[in-house]
Amino acid sequence: MLNNCMDYIGLFDNQIKQNPFKFARERAMLCVRDVIEYSLELEADQAAGCGKHARSPGRKDVRNGYYKRSLNLKDGPITLSVPRLRHTPLNFKAFGLFERHSEEFVRLIVDAFAYGHSTRKIAQFLKRNFAVILSAQAISNIIAKVDRQVERFHRRPLIEAFRFLQIDGMGITCAGEKMTALIALGFNNHDDATVLSYRIVKAEEKWECVSFLRDLENRGFPFDKVELVTHDDSGGIRAALDYVLPFVPRQLCIFHKLKNLKDALSGSARKGRMMRDACAIYEARDALGARFAKNAFARAWARWERKAVKNFTRDFEKTIAFYEVEREMQKRVRTNNPLERRIREVRRRTKTMGAFKDAKSADRMIYLALKAAGLIGIHPENEFTHIS
Repeated sequence: MLNNCMDYIGLFDNQIKQNPFKFARERAMLCVRDVIEYSLELEADQAAGCGKHARSPGRKDVRNGYYKRSLNLKDGPITLSVPRLRHTPLNFKAFGLFERHSEEFVRLIVDAFAYGHSTRKIAQFLKRNFAVILSAQAISNIIAKVDRQVERFHRRPLIEAFRFLQIDGMGITCAGEKMTALIALGFNNHDDATVLSYRIVKAEEKWECVSFLRDLENRGFPFDKVELVTHDDSGGIRAALDYVLPFVPRQLCIFHKLKNLKDALSGSARKGRMMRDACAIYEARDALGARFAKNAFARAWARWERKAVKNFTRDFEKTIAFYEVEREMQKRVRTNNPLERRIREVRRRTKTMGAFKDAKSADRMIYLALKAAGLIGIHPENEFTHIS
């Protein structure tokens, strides 16, 4: 007997020496299993009116063995022995606390999906690393539970004030149809960018953009506190801002302005020199210096590239509105680059999906991508509770 105990202890020692972290994880999971099974036994005893293998005049039912139920944790699956009674169905309260898939396990699946992995790849990952066997459809059903978070995000009140607002669109494909995701980003300084809202629309045209802005207004967003709205040269966004926010100062994105000039000069031998001169305009110290530089640019190049220069200088005053804000924020608000970087991150994650089957699945993916990028500031407690 003593020799058998020593052999058992020696086996534990070998496991600890070979892989202490694996051993600790397995012991911890066994502890979790024991705690849950103990709580199930207590509930079964209470329902039967008598303890297991005990006699009592107050007995209500008799035991009828066990059945197996799996529980998926973030460290892997455990198998529970669930007690049964012969005549009384048991609805265990413990199962309300210990769902089939734990909150951490569900978050692992959702995060993997947010980083652009397909449901099939996630299923392979779980099987290989956690010995959890779930179908791609089961994983899709888990991810679909995120829809209630998405709905809560779209309906939440917008009461926080932001000094600067950026609006842009991103093209996506839903059910073989080209659509646009309008995104609004608000910030006060360099470090607090937050996505206020986004909406999937059929096209980036005036009335779709008007509806998007009206939704922000109806949810309480204080447009009167906005000092500057930065946007690209999209006709739909411009027309919507003229209609909804005619008195809010606006900044045309200089990145898009310079890009349009570059595209217009494609194939021209003068492109390099003209682009250097055009970029230098927006490095001027103030708006007056930028106007002088623009006039010098037009005089120097209009003779050879009249059409390109005319298009570049059109609406020039709307591209230098950023000079009205403090110097340390000028580079941040003169382009849509802060929002473009976020859109690029969303696009990187949606690229692996190709086309979405419908707007709802695209909405869910955009939400998860923005949340993974830290741009959605709601973190409800127990957000994945009761997902089975």
